[in-house]
Amino acid sequence: PLRCMCCSDHTNELADLSFGDAWLKEILEKDKIGTSIVISRSKVGEDILKKAELKGKITLNKINHEKVIESQWAPLFFKKISLCSRMRILRSFGKIMPKYYGVKQDVNCVTHIVSLLQLFDVFFSKRKIGILTLKYAPFQLLRVWGALLYYLEVASSRNIRV
Repeated sequence: PLRCMCCSDHTNELADLSFGDAWLKEILEKDKIGTSIVISRSKVGEDILKKAELKGKITLNKINHEKVIESQWAPLFFKKISLCSRMRILRSFGKIMPKYYGVKQDVNCVTHIVSLLQLFDVFFSKRKIGILTLKYAPFQLLRVWGALLYYLEVASSRNIRV
């Protein structure tokens, strides 16, 4: 949905606990059951985790915040870095946008291109032609499209010229 394109909260920042897939190479290579990353932001969250661990329901291993960011890089880029660009584009089309404070404002040309492509995806997929295209398009074509967006996001975030 369009409103999801304007949300800056990827990790449920006000929650006691936030969970996400552990997209880290060192975990994916040996993971057989599915490993998640959990962020605890309060004593309540810590207590819940400790009780679950004591009951043998979960196993906890500490990782540093850089690893959390690494594992969630693509969605964090989408929610935090390219948000301002998407909102500027939508405002230019007369859409009313929420006001966020502390959102990264300095975006480059590649970020704007990525944002346009992301918004195109949302608008296109809501139309009948878009639904039919997604239904019948070869999966490999959709993978190439996704890889292109990912490459552009990486280039944008690292100030690489494409």
